[in-house]
Amino acid sequence: ELLHRFDIETLGKGSYSWEAARELCEQQGGHLPIVRSDEDLTKLINTANENGASYVWLDAKRDANGVWRTSDGEELTYLAWFAGEPSVRDTDGTPEDYLMLWKYQGTWGFNDMRANPAQLYPGFYGNKITVICQK
Repeated sequence: ELLHRFDIETLGKGSYSWEAARELCEQQGGHLPIVRSDEDLTKLINTANENGASYVWLDAKRDANGVWRTSDGEELTYLAWFAGEPSVRDTDGTPEDYLMLWKYQGTWGFNDMRANPAQLYPGFYGNKITVICQK
């Protein structure tokens, strides 16, 4: 299933944890974006760029065996990592088990992330994480 439509009209930028973003999308009758192909990634990047986003949570987290899975348990095999990613742990040793689409120096890519980066790094992520929901 391709990403048919993104709806961010009632959502926007904030200091969202992965769980808070997931719950917001569910309240809107959708879910965090699932990227399964280059086409999906292009559509999501276009939506993110149109809305001035730099950080977008994706519907994927690492399970106990290190496999990336959607909230429905589907294994995610399309992973467009930035060079040097996944790092598995943050610089302070915190597991990075959540998937984020990240814009760095004008380029988009996947980055594994701690559950709530804005909590520890408010200057970097505070009010900058855009919630985009797939319906």
